[in-house]
Amino acid sequence: MPEQRGCFLRPLLESLERRLALSAGAPANVIGTSAGVVTRPGEVSRTSVQVAPENITPQKHATLFGLFVQPSTGSPLAPKIAGAAGSTGAALAIKHGRPFRPGVFSEAVAFVKNPRAGQLSTDVTGRNQSTGAYQSQTTLIGDVNGDGKVNLADLQVFAPSYMATSTVTVSVTLCCRNGLH
Repeated sequence: MPEQRGCFLRPLLESLERRLALSAGAPANVIGTSAGVVTRPGEVSRTSVQVAPENITPQKHATLFGLFVQPSTGSPLAPKIAGAAGSTGAALAIKHGRPFRPGVFSEAVAFVKNPRAGQLSTDVTGRNQSTGAYQSQTTLIGDVNGDGKVNLADLQVFAPSYMATSTVTVSVTLCCRNGLH
């Protein structure tokens, strides 16, 4: 029998899509926005939003939230999400999405699992010792219809577009259902 060589698959990671504002309002799944300032190089600034009890998915040990941070208009800050904390003040593990890169990615992205309602804080620092003002947005991942909950209603909105052959159909369906037309 011939010797078999091991086959290694190298997964390719897709980049996260850019979030484009399709209307003047925030995306439907935003549960809160806040503003902060990193005043000194190396400083960590904290902003917070309130997570409502209905934002927490029942019968799950935690709910997934997205943290999006971008510099305010004219700010020299290159934001980096340094951490997150839940309502008890305890640190929550974060999973970095994409880093802020001027001219490439307009915001830093991270994801965090939060087990309970209350304050959810985002810690931000400046990359390369940068300082300045920033805007932070917290989203409820999976809340397609914007009702503040992740449930069957979101799947019912998403399902007609799943595996569609036209990206235009997917975009139009999801945007119209989110009120972003």
